[in-house]
Amino acid sequence: MISEDILKKAVNSILLVDFSLAKTDYKKNLPKDVQKDLTELAKKQGVTGATSDLESKISLWGSYHSEFNDLILKPFGQFRNGIIYKLLEIGNGSRAIPVAEFPKKYPEIEARRDHLLRTVQQVADERLYVWQKEGQADALRTLGKVFPDADKWVRDNQPTKQEFIEQFYVTVSEPRKINLDDLSGVALPAEMIKRFQKEAFEKVQRTLESARETAISKLRASLSHVEKHLRSGKRFHESMIENLRDTADTCEGLIKAYDSDARVLAVIDQIKTQISHLTSEQYKESIVARDKGARAARTADKQLKDLEKRDIQKITADAESITLGDDALLGDLL
Repeated sequence: MISEDILKKAVNSILLVDFSLAKTDYKKNLPKDVQKDLTELAKKQGVTGATSDLESKISLWGSYHSEFNDLILKPFGQFRNGIIYKLLEIGNGSRAIPVAEFPKKYPEIEARRDHLLRTVQQVADERLYVWQKEGQADALRTLGKVFPDADKWVRDNQPTKQEFIEQFYVTVSEPRKINLDDLSGVALPAEMIKRFQKEAFEKVQRTLESARETAISKLRASLSHVEKHLRSGKRFHESMIENLRDTADTCEGLIKAYDSDARVLAVIDQIKTQISHLTSEQYKESIVARDKGARAARTADKQLKDLEKRDIQKITADAESITLGDDALLGDLL
């Protein structure tokens, strides 16, 4: 088992935050009988297996769906993918933020959340009525021949202002530490307290080890993706380099907060200095850079593969009796 000092340090170096996010695209399947009529119409137009330019699933906002997408759907998706999913998951869906990054990162997350919610309210106040009317009119224009009550059907399926506001939300919890179930000071027999605390430490260790493996696995996946496109020289976008930087930063933050494994940190440093330091344009312009980057990515991936999983039981029991400072490296114990 890893030293209790290291686990206590990790517990005090990582904060957990819970997120919830909800959104809906406001596209609705038409009634079955209408879909059937549309299919028949498509056949008459000489189109098989489709409904011509008439869709069986329509937007309740009509031609304003693109505006709805730009103002609401896309920003909500960017918050989910660009913030929540880039934070490492620990335990049952909680996201980890290293304490060292928390003072800057958490207020930024709150600001993004507040901006999203303000936008929802503003849209509900200023644009929702316009979208509702256009959705009804558009349905009648495009479906009226086969569905005379299309506008009424759309109207009945559109949300009220309050329903619209309630269907788009983001919550960000207050931060909390990983639970160690500390029983110090509780009037129980010493041996019982020791047993429970040992079990608590083992649970925390399993949680942190799982998070460590996940962080390294995601970094390896990003390296493999980058290597593949560097070697092919095709479809190489800046987002791939940005994703590699993000996954490397996430992995680095967890490792530093957990056990400061010098071997993993050394590989991450190589990634930053040999792969993610260049832009996609620089790679596109140089076959030499692509070759060097691809080889560096493969080397880093192999190194991380060897470090990804480890048998904690092989760490000697003597490690638990060693007094470690805040900068102790787990690598020194392995």
